[in-house]
Amino acid sequence: MTPLEYFASGYTIAIQFMQRLAIKYPASVNPTISKPYRILLDHLSIVLDDIKIEVDAARHMNEKLFYAYNPVLAKPIIRVGDHLTCPLPLLLFQQIGNYPFYQLKGGNGFDNGLGKSFQDYCCYIIDKIISKKNTTLRHPEMEYVKKKNKRASADSIVEQEKAVLFIECKAKRMTIVSKSSLNIEEYHADLDKMAEAIVQAYLTFIDYKDGFYGELPFISTKKHFILILTLEEWFLFNHHLQGEVWKMVHLKMEEKKIDTRIIEEAPYAIQSIDEFELDFQLACRMGFENYFPGVINRSITEGENEVVHKARGSFMFMEDELIMDDLKRDILDRIRLP
Repeated sequence: MTPLEYFASGYTIAIQFMQRLAIKYPASVNPTISKPYRILLDHLSIVLDDIKIEVDAARHMNEKLFYAYNPVLAKPIIRVGDHLTCPLPLLLFQQIGNYPFYQLKGGNGFDNGLGKSFQDYCCYIIDKIISKKNTTLRHPEMEYVKKKNKRASADSIVEQEKAVLFIECKAKRMTIVSKSSLNIEEYHADLDKMAEAIVQAYLTFIDYKDGFYGELPFISTKKHFILILTLEEWFLFNHHLQGEVWKMVHLKMEEKKIDTRIIEEAPYAIQSIDEFELDFQLACRMGFENYFPGVINRSITEGENEVVHKARGSFMFMEDELIMDDLKRDILDRIRLP
């Protein structure tokens, strides 16, 4: 199932339940999404007797109350005989819009686990955004050999005239303990994993500088940036947490005998895919060399960088010019209700 098929099928299902209390299965839909529609409908639905059992098993009246697994969110569509009903359509919209990577995992082209699913989705979004930008080119992940060992490049390398962006896609999520605890010590295990991901990104960047990327040569006159793209928000806007990650990155670099000055040469930033889907459109328009210093400065100084903040605010109102509107039109073209 491709991302386009997923969203077209998902929003077809959601619209059906917004219009009707119940639908008979299977419903009539656009032939181009008939198969993914049925796959997704089966995945998001559950028999009434089964959901009763799961809800009882997941109920907590203790400290886990606000963090417990919600089976109704995972399966918002209820099967009653040969009919389907969705008591809370809002949960269905949330499931479709917020968790595409979990649904695409295991589908055609997304069959290598959540990490690969997330990476493929990110590449799809990047390609969609840069399709109209002749001056922006994405190089996919490549294999190269160093000291007789096969290695992999960054997940995506996006090149412009004056700058190059190295993107690493990380599906690792912050644990519930880290999200819910007020104790900074609880964060350390998760922050250590983030720091390790950043250091690994610099190791591949060093190989790029040393000429191991074959047809993609290092050009010293271009500015270089590293972006760690996460599946979910890691809530690293707190300057203390940013400082903790920064310290861990430096310690790990020193352990691996990496010159820490490389961070000044190629600064890093951390973004969630939710933020990236809008911001990357803005970055393509402003130019990486103008946009990403603002994102990085926002991470280490008080407040948002003024240039990026103003550009974001005005860009969000230019809806008719958004590149991602093309994706919306593609989805709508595939939705046909009887």
